[in-house]
Amino acid sequence: MKFGFVGTGAITEAMVTGFLGSKLELSQVIVSPRSAETAARLAARFPLVQIANDNQAVVDASDVLFLAVRPQIPEDVIKALRFRQGQAIVIKGGLNEQVFEDFDRKGGTKALTDALDRVYRRIQG
Repeated sequence: MKFGFVGTGAITEAMVTGFLGSKLELSQVIVSPRSAETAARLAARFPLVQIANDNQAVVDASDVLFLAVRPQIPEDVIKALRFRQGQAIVIKGGLNEQVFEDFDRKGGTKALTDALDRVYRRIQG
């Protein structure tokens, strides 16, 4: 299974580290290049981590996609992404659900969760 992360900050770093330190069988983890330092650190630490050229490349390569972006990220950034029908998406709480209406109508799958917010709060102490 391939996990992809759009947004490469503290939440993504914690999740990738946790997933790759677990017994979960992943074939690849794809991260966006947005935070080059964090992406490079993850790729250097874990052979399964690859840095995509852009956010769409993350979407295209992922079976499960984590949208771990801050709510301040412009909605047009998310709206520009082309999701596959049936693609599983985990969305960081706080993102406007309206952004995903078109995706839902096309038969996509999404899992709204605030789990990423809990991870972030734990990291921040």
